[in-house]
Amino acid sequence: MDSIEYNEGSNISIADVLELERKAEEKLLINDPENAISHIQKIIDKYYGKDSEERGWYLQTLARYKYRISKSDSIKIQGSAFKCNKQLLKPQEGIIYKKIDYINENRVKRIKDWVSSHGNYEQMMIELTSITDNLRFLEPSEKFEKALQDLGSAIGFLSEMPDKEIKKGPDNLWCVGNNQYFIFECKNEVEDSRQEINKTEIGQMNNHCAWFEKEYQTSQVKRLIIITTKNASNQGDFAYEVEVMRKRKLEDLKKHVTDFFKEFKKYNINEISDTKIQEWIDVHNLDINSLKTNYSEKYYQNK
Repeated sequence: MDSIEYNEGSNISIADVLELERKAEEKLLINDPENAISHIQKIIDKYYGKDSEERGWYLQTLARYKYRISKSDSIKIQGSAFKCNKQLLKPQEGIIYKKIDYINENRVKRIKDWVSSHGNYEQMMIELTSITDNLRFLEPSEKFEKALQDLGSAIGFLSEMPDKEIKKGPDNLWCVGNNQYFIFECKNEVEDSRQEINKTEIGQMNNHCAWFEKEYQTSQVKRLIIITTKNASNQGDFAYEVEVMRKRKLEDLKKHVTDFFKEFKKYNINEISDTKIQEWIDVHNLDINSLKTNYSEKYYQNK
């Protein structure tokens, strides 16, 4: 589908940005942080007014400059930078976790936005293949968890990684509907030969479920541990209702997501009705009920 429309970014003058960066660094070198800050602030105000990873980067630069004038202001700015881009430095005083809530914007629209963010069908499928390739057992956990986050976003959910972002909670968290969630504990680096989910892993899952319960105060959550075995050690007990996603179920999910996006090949994204996309969601077992029932299984408690 070469007709997927490409979303143009804002008209950013790279030359202008580089010139402002140069002026800022020059002012900093002569111990003039106020004017250095003003140049970086111009970049943020002119080109990065909305939350984005790039805005976060320049806010972090602003925080670095501000540190020479006010440590407390610098920490506050770094907190704002971290909220825009979780890959940046976490502020010294930490941040208050803000739970993700269902936005009154339907899932189909978010899927359309994800599809149209790519230049064409081929580029979209390259991105999707990159995601699914990283969703494999024995893949480094950081790549796996990021891929799971991206997969959630692609199929229309609000998706984040609390453990990486704030060092608390599960590896991955999806908000799939009004007050409805999926939490994932990813143990994809576990070898196939592993016989059971060990006591430590059970304890981690319990802790992360307790964190979710405290933050979200809802029982509408699907709790999943992604691991090679469904047998749980008799040395520990899950304190919550937890199910296991093993290799075959993960592969099923990846295949159904891939088949779903293949449906877009012959269409212009602006000409596809919401009804048609919802039909594809249902056909490929990506509706909420199917996601809750088709891709996981109950664990077995060893005696």
